[in-house]
Amino acid sequence: MKNEYQIIKKIRKKIGRDIFLVEKNGEKYVLKQSIDTNFGVQKCLKNEAFVLNYLHKYDFSPNLIDYCDKKYILTEYIEGITLRDYKFASVKNVAKIMINICEKIKLLHNLGIVHCDLKPDNIIIKNDDTISIIDFGIANPLGKNHFLGYGSIKYTSYLQLMTDEIDFRVDIYALGIILYELIYGKNPFGKEKEEIIKNKKENNFIKVDNVLLNLIFTKCFDKTYERAYKNIGEFANDLKFFL
Repeated sequence: MKNEYQIIKKIRKKIGRDIFLVEKNGEKYVLKQSIDTNFGVQKCLKNEAFVLNYLHKYDFSPNLIDYCDKKYILTEYIEGITLRDYKFASVKNVAKIMINICEKIKLLHNLGIVHCDLKPDNIIIKNDDTISIIDFGIANPLGKNHFLGYGSIKYTSYLQLMTDEIDFRVDIYALGIILYELIYGKNPFGKEKEEIIKNKKENNFIKVDNVLLNLIFTKCFDKTYERAYKNIGEFANDLKFFL
Protein backbone atom coordinates (compact mmCIF):
# COMPACT_ATOMS: atom_id res chain seq x y z
CA MET A 1 0.00 0.00 0.00
CA LYS A 2 2.70 2.51 0.99
CA ASN A 3 4.18 2.29 -2.53
CA GLU A 4 1.17 4.31 -3.69
CA TYR A 5 2.53 7.32 -1.79
CA GLN A 6 5.24 9.65 -3.09
CA ILE A 7 7.98 10.53 -0.63
CA ILE A 8 8.44 14.29 -0.33
CA LYS A 9 11.22 14.28 2.27
CA LYS A 10 12.58 12.50 5.30
CA ILE A 11 11.32 14.34 8.38
CA ARG A 12 13.64 12.67 10.88
CA LYS A 13 15.23 9.41 11.87
CA LYS A 14 14.57 7.61 15.14
CA ILE A 15 16.10 4.42 16.51
CA GLY A 16 15.02 1.67 14.14
CA ARG A 17 12.60 3.91 12.25
CA ASP A 18 12.61 6.35 9.36
CA ILE A 19 9.91 9.03 9.29
CA PHE A 20 8.85 10.49 5.94
CA LEU A 21 6.49 13.17 4.71
CA VAL A 22 4.58 11.54 1.85
CA GLU A 23 1.83 12.58 -0.54
CA LYS A 24 -1.07 11.01 -2.40
CA ASN A 25 -3.63 12.82 -4.55
CA GLY A 26 -2.50 16.19 -3.19
CA GLU A 27 -2.89 15.14 0.47
CA LYS A 28 0.09 14.92 2.83
CA TYR A 29 0.69 12.13 5.33
CA VAL A 30 3.39 10.95 7.73
CA LEU A 31 4.91 7.50 7.17
CA LYS A 32 6.85 5.79 9.96
CA GLN A 33 8.71 2.83 8.56
CA SER A 34 10.57 0.17 10.50
CA ILE A 35 14.16 -0.33 9.32
CA ASP A 36 15.06 -2.74 12.12
CA THR A 37 13.77 -6.20 12.97
CA ASN A 38 14.33 -5.41 16.66
CA PHE A 39 11.24 -6.49 18.56
CA GLY A 40 11.22 -3.30 20.63
CA VAL A 41 10.98 -1.10 17.53
CA GLN A 42 8.17 -3.18 16.08
CA LYS A 43 6.35 -3.14 19.42
CA CYS A 44 6.53 0.68 19.48
CA LEU A 45 4.93 0.88 16.04
CA LYS A 46 2.16 -1.47 17.12
CA ASN A 47 1.69 0.45 20.36
CA GLU A 48 1.41 3.78 18.55
CA ALA A 49 -1.13 2.37 16.11
CA PHE A 50 -3.21 1.07 19.03
CA VAL A 51 -3.14 4.41 20.89
CA LEU A 52 -3.91 6.51 17.80
CA ASN A 53 -6.80 4.25 16.88
CA TYR A 54 -8.19 4.56 20.41
CA LEU A 55 -7.79 8.36 20.48
CA HIS A 56 -9.35 8.90 17.06
CA LYS A 57 -12.92 9.17 18.37
CA TYR A 58 -11.81 11.93 20.76
CA ASP A 59 -10.29 14.06 17.97
CA PHE A 60 -7.09 14.10 19.97
CA SER A 61 -4.17 13.29 17.73
CA PRO A 62 -3.19 12.70 14.11
CA ASN A 63 -5.63 10.22 12.61
CA LEU A 64 -4.29 6.75 11.93
CA ILE A 65 -4.64 6.06 8.21
CA ASP A 66 -3.05 2.64 7.91
CA TYR A 67 -0.91 0.18 9.85
CA CYS A 68 1.01 -2.87 8.66
CA ASP A 69 2.13 -5.12 11.50
CA LYS A 70 5.87 -4.73 12.22
CA LYS A 71 6.44 -2.65 9.06
CA TYR A 72 4.92 0.85 9.11
CA ILE A 73 2.17 3.18 10.27
CA LEU A 74 0.65 5.97 8.21
CA THR A 75 -0.99 9.01 9.82
CA GLU A 76 -2.39 12.33 8.72
CA TYR A 77 0.09 15.21 8.51
CA ILE A 78 -0.40 18.04 10.99
CA GLU A 79 0.29 21.50 9.55
CA GLY A 80 2.07 23.73 12.03
CA ILE A 81 5.32 24.32 13.85
CA THR A 82 6.94 22.31 16.61
CA LEU A 83 7.26 23.83 20.04
CA ARG A 84 11.04 23.74 19.58
CA ASP A 85 10.83 26.09 16.60
CA TYR A 86 8.12 28.37 17.96
CA LYS A 87 9.26 31.90 18.83
CA PHE A 88 7.99 33.24 22.15
CA ALA A 89 7.66 36.95 22.84
CA SER A 90 7.43 36.79 26.65
CA VAL A 91 7.02 34.58 29.73
CA LYS A 92 3.29 35.35 29.50
CA ASN A 93 3.29 33.92 25.98
CA VAL A 94 5.11 30.81 27.22
CA ALA A 95 2.61 30.36 30.06
CA LYS A 96 -0.35 30.69 27.70
CA ILE A 97 0.97 28.03 25.32
CA MET A 98 1.96 25.72 28.20
CA ILE A 99 -1.54 25.98 29.69
CA ASN A 100 -3.00 24.97 26.32
CA ILE A 101 -0.60 22.02 26.22
CA CYS A 102 -1.63 21.05 29.74
CA GLU A 103 -5.28 21.03 28.70
CA LYS A 104 -4.45 18.68 25.85
CA ILE A 105 -2.45 16.36 28.11
CA LYS A 106 -5.22 16.52 30.73
CA LEU A 107 -7.60 14.98 28.19
CA LEU A 108 -5.03 12.28 27.47
CA HIS A 109 -4.64 11.53 31.18
CA ASN A 110 -8.40 11.47 31.69
CA LEU A 111 -8.50 8.72 29.07
CA GLY A 112 -5.95 6.75 31.09
CA ILE A 113 -2.95 7.30 28.82
CA VAL A 114 0.52 8.56 29.77
CA HIS A 115 2.51 9.84 26.78
CA CYS A 116 5.96 9.04 28.29
CA ASP A 117 7.92 10.93 25.59
CA LEU A 118 6.87 14.57 25.76
CA LYS A 119 9.45 16.98 24.32
CA PRO A 120 9.35 20.10 22.13
CA ASP A 121 9.64 18.04 18.94
CA ASN A 122 6.49 16.06 19.80
CA ILE A 123 4.28 19.08 20.45
CA ILE A 124 2.91 20.92 17.41
CA ILE A 125 1.31 24.35 17.45
CA LYS A 126 -1.07 24.22 14.50
CA ASN A 127 -1.82 27.07 12.14
CA ASP A 128 -4.96 27.94 14.14
CA ASP A 129 -2.85 28.06 17.37
CA THR A 130 -4.36 24.86 18.77
CA ILE A 131 -2.12 22.08 20.07
CA SER A 132 -1.46 18.63 18.67
CA ILE A 133 0.60 15.92 20.38
CA ILE A 134 2.44 13.36 18.26
CA ASP A 135 4.67 10.28 18.62
CA PHE A 136 2.90 7.76 20.87
CA GLY A 137 5.41 4.94 20.32
CA ILE A 138 6.19 4.43 24.02
CA ALA A 139 2.91 5.71 25.45
CA ASN A 140 1.37 3.79 28.32
CA PRO A 141 -2.15 3.03 27.05
CA LEU A 142 -5.22 2.61 29.21
CA GLY A 143 -3.27 2.51 32.47
CA LYS A 144 -1.25 -0.58 31.61
CA ASN A 145 2.04 -0.28 33.47
CA HIS A 146 4.29 -1.44 30.67
CA PHE A 147 7.73 -0.07 29.78
CA LEU A 148 8.70 0.45 26.14
CA GLY A 149 11.66 2.80 26.52
CA TYR A 150 13.03 5.99 28.01
CA GLY A 151 12.42 8.47 25.24
CA SER A 152 14.84 11.38 25.22
CA ILE A 153 17.09 11.40 28.30
CA LYS A 154 16.80 15.19 28.45
CA TYR A 155 13.08 14.95 29.21
CA THR A 156 12.82 11.50 30.81
CA SER A 157 11.58 11.53 34.41
CA TYR A 158 13.35 9.99 37.38
CA LEU A 159 10.46 7.46 37.56
CA GLN A 160 11.47 6.08 34.16
CA LEU A 161 15.17 6.12 35.04
CA MET A 162 14.99 4.54 38.48
CA THR A 163 11.80 2.47 38.69
CA ASP A 164 9.34 0.46 36.63
CA GLU A 165 6.56 2.74 37.85
CA ILE A 166 4.77 4.80 35.22
CA ASP A 167 2.05 7.28 36.09
CA PHE A 168 0.90 10.78 35.11
CA ARG A 169 3.86 12.39 36.92
CA VAL A 170 6.07 11.23 34.03
CA ASP A 171 4.40 13.73 31.69
CA ILE A 172 4.27 16.53 34.28
CA TYR A 173 8.00 16.07 34.89
CA ALA A 174 8.73 16.41 31.15
CA LEU A 175 6.54 19.50 30.85
CA GLY A 176 8.42 21.08 33.76
CA ILE A 177 11.68 20.62 31.86
CA ILE A 178 10.10 22.02 28.70
CA LEU A 179 8.84 25.07 30.61
CA TYR A 180 12.30 25.64 32.07
CA GLU A 181 13.95 25.42 28.64
CA LEU A 182 11.44 27.77 27.02
CA ILE A 183 12.08 30.45 29.65
CA TYR A 184 15.79 29.99 30.39
CA GLY A 185 17.09 28.36 27.22
CA LYS A 186 18.78 25.40 28.94
CA ASN A 187 18.02 22.08 30.58
CA PRO A 188 17.54 22.37 34.37
CA PHE A 189 19.63 19.25 34.98
CA GLY A 190 22.71 20.07 32.91
CA LYS A 191 24.19 19.62 29.45
CA GLU A 192 25.76 16.16 29.17
CA LYS A 193 23.89 12.86 29.41
CA GLU A 194 25.78 11.58 32.46
CA GLU A 195 25.34 14.89 34.29
CA ILE A 196 21.62 14.98 33.52
CA ILE A 197 21.04 11.43 34.75
CA LYS A 198 23.04 12.03 37.94
CA ASN A 199 21.21 15.25 38.78
CA LYS A 200 17.81 13.71 38.09
CA LYS A 201 18.54 10.83 40.42
CA GLU A 202 19.62 13.32 43.09
CA ASN A 203 16.74 15.69 42.31
CA ASN A 204 19.25 18.47 41.81
CA PHE A 205 18.02 21.05 39.31
CA ILE A 206 19.49 24.50 38.66
CA LYS A 207 17.49 27.00 40.73
CA VAL A 208 16.30 30.27 39.19
CA ASP A 209 15.78 33.80 40.52
CA ASN A 210 11.97 33.65 40.47
CA VAL A 211 10.35 32.30 43.65
CA LEU A 212 7.12 31.16 41.98
CA LEU A 213 8.94 29.44 39.12
CA ASN A 214 11.23 27.67 41.60
CA LEU A 215 8.14 26.39 43.40
CA ILE A 216 6.61 25.21 40.13
CA PHE A 217 9.79 23.40 39.10
CA THR A 218 10.11 21.82 42.55
CA LYS A 219 6.58 20.44 42.27
CA CYS A 220 7.26 19.14 38.77
CA PHE A 221 10.50 17.38 39.70
CA ASP A 222 9.93 16.29 43.30
CA LYS A 223 10.22 12.55 43.97
CA THR A 224 7.74 12.51 46.85
CA TYR A 225 4.11 12.20 45.88
CA GLU A 226 3.15 14.41 48.83
CA ARG A 227 5.03 17.44 47.47
CA ALA A 228 4.69 16.85 43.73
CA TYR A 229 1.75 17.94 41.57
CA LYS A 230 -1.09 15.43 41.97
CA ASN A 231 -2.37 16.09 38.47
CA ILE A 232 -1.66 18.28 35.48
CA GLY A 233 -4.53 20.62 36.34
CA GLU A 234 -2.63 21.80 39.41
CA PHE A 235 0.37 22.58 37.21
CA ALA A 236 -1.79 24.57 34.75
CA ASN A 237 -3.41 26.53 37.60
CA ASP A 238 -0.01 27.69 38.87
CA LEU A 239 0.95 28.82 35.37
CA LYS A 240 -2.09 31.12 35.28
CA PHE A 241 -0.30 33.48 37.70
CA PHE A 242 1.87 34.57 34.75
CA LEU A 243 -1.05 35.58 32.50
